[in-house]
Amino acid sequence: MKNSNISLAAKNIRSSLILLIILLILNSCSANDKIEVVNLRCEYLENPLGIDIVAPRLDWQLKTEKNNVTQKAYQILVSSDATKLENNIGDLWDTKKVISDQSIQIVYEGIKLKSRQKVFWKVRIWDEENEVSEWSKMASWEMALLSESDWKAKWIGKGELPNGKFGQKNPTSYFRKEFIVKNDIKNARAYISGIGYYELYINGKKVEDHVLSPNQTNYDNRPNKFFTDKRIGNMSTRVLYETFDISQYLQQGDNVAAVILGNGWLYRTERPEYIPLYYNLPRLIAQLEVDYSDGEKEQIVSDVSWKYNKGPIVENSIYYGEVYDARVEEAGWNKRGFDDSKWKSSKIVRPPDGKLRAQVSPPDRVTGTITPVSITSKKNGVYRYDFGTMFSGWVKLKVKGERGNTLKLTFFEDNGTNYDQTDTYILKGDGVEEWEPRFTWHAFRYVEVYSPDIQLTINSLEGKIVHTDVSLAGTFKSSNELFNRILNDYKKTQFDNMHGGVPSDCPHRERRGYTGDGQISAKAAIYSLDMKSFYTKWINDIADAQNKKTGYVPDTAPYQKGGGGVAWGSAYIIIPWYMYLYYGDIAILEKHYSGMKHYVEYLKTITDKEGLIVEKQWGEWATPIPTVLPPSYVSSAYYYYDLTLMQNIATILEKESDAKIFAEVAEKTKNAFNRRYYKPNESSYSI
Repeated sequence: MKNSNISLAAKNIRSSLILLIILLILNSCSANDKIEVVNLRCEYLENPLGIDIVAPRLDWQLKTEKNNVTQKAYQILVSSDATKLENNIGDLWDTKKVISDQSIQIVYEGIKLKSRQKVFWKVRIWDEENEVSEWSKMASWEMALLSESDWKAKWIGKGELPNGKFGQKNPTSYFRKEFIVKNDIKNARAYISGIGYYELYINGKKVEDHVLSPNQTNYDNRPNKFFTDKRIGNMSTRVLYETFDISQYLQQGDNVAAVILGNGWLYRTERPEYIPLYYNLPRLIAQLEVDYSDGEKEQIVSDVSWKYNKGPIVENSIYYGEVYDARVEEAGWNKRGFDDSKWKSSKIVRPPDGKLRAQVSPPDRVTGTITPVSITSKKNGVYRYDFGTMFSGWVKLKVKGERGNTLKLTFFEDNGTNYDQTDTYILKGDGVEEWEPRFTWHAFRYVEVYSPDIQLTINSLEGKIVHTDVSLAGTFKSSNELFNRILNDYKKTQFDNMHGGVPSDCPHRERRGYTGDGQISAKAAIYSLDMKSFYTKWINDIADAQNKKTGYVPDTAPYQKGGGGVAWGSAYIIIPWYMYLYYGDIAILEKHYSGMKHYVEYLKTITDKEGLIVEKQWGEWATPIPTVLPPSYVSSAYYYYDLTLMQNIATILEKESDAKIFAEVAEKTKNAFNRRYYKPNESSYSI
């Protein structure tokens, strides 16, 4: 009887354990089946600070362990206050329940937003079984300065460029402004642009980790007489500014804002034939706004009260590198209490023609550090550092020597070509000195370091990888290491050629946004990287570079001289099409439709009576095997491709009459191309 009771008890325990396990499994499954709304984005950005798009687009993603989940409806709440949103009050916009599976490109349709306004938002969705998710985590965006009247700051600099003085060395300018913060701060913002490049400091600390800022654009009008290619001219202009939260950098009492202003793309010191690329001397506009806890507001704006002086960056060029003379450093120049009585008052300078627009594209950043794999000694005091791979960026060095010792760094590819990429550092003789450039970048594997001063010691030298900071979007890994290497090399090459929101043809010799190179690599870039905001910006650059009278699209954007052809200008149609095809971005087609149409109309003016391109153009570039293709062959093929894309775009935008015209011209072009190049007996095209 006793054994029977024990046996029964054991059975009950086992049954209870089994039931508990089942309940735990069911509970686990229930938890894993939970649908989360994640990765909220506004204009492709996470919690963007300073956007000037009055009706921004909203996106989100779903996260769940369940299979075959479908969004059937959504609700968005947008509030002027975080507390209101926590209480599910969307005082700016409440979509209610919208029956739709759309989770991208949702255009904000709420109450009109104002300059500087910060808004908070969240989303929930209903699935295919009409089960509602929890609300997403709170996200936000903040408006920039939406009107020219919002700007109280002036463009300042050290003056205007004297006539005929292009190409002379232009030392970097250093600016500073002291001001008082009177009370406790609620929040503070800096709206700033310095062109060519700038760095902002508050109380001695650099604001954010951006480098080579702002993104490159067509800043200013350049006289058409400078352009030897008569198709060039009648361009648009823009200058991008950035918005920073500077609350954490300020303190009650005395403060100082300081800026280093470099040449960048605005002022160039290269050969005279590049005069069409020059704009003017660097210039700066800065507007700091402080909101106090008691409701008072205060602005600190760039004007003649800002002081400026030369500094240790005595030369800076995108192409030719920097010369830094540490002997002329002024310690504490960007901190409170510095004596700037010998500095000069800034001058009000001519504003660039480009309108100020908020930068909503990713900045350049230092994205990695790389150390040399070997160091070899050569003759005459030269040391070669081998980093083992090509990359784009610069080096940071630690060096010790006597005052006036000079160190020259020359940057090379595998084949020994250096494209005049050099940096020079002159020591101040104060223990171990650290230095890295600010307003240039190089593309290299090897660095040769030379100094005639034998008493100089290099403590360390490390590479800094620098490019526009776009994130990875896709991954691939194979058991075949060759495939992995190809993909890895591609990604490095793509990153090496991304600076200032522009895809370049090469990161050292030319560094320009060649439209042909950019469009041919765009599909690979989209598969691998998150290119949405990057390409949105660059498409605007292409639109700016377009000749507004003729419709011609040049080979580089922002325009930086060179040759090109239909395969280059067609980027203005191909990349917006990819933005729609891969990201569902119909707004970009709507915005640029008239410009794209104008370009195709221009192409029609350079065709023969059969409908093929006859104007001399660049043809096939860098063919896999040596061959010569007539430019008309490649140009006409791209013309046909453009027409078919425009037919699709016009149909999507419900412009049926345009779609019909594009289809008719495309058919005519196709037939003419086949008559001229197709060989029926060979079932192939030949020239």
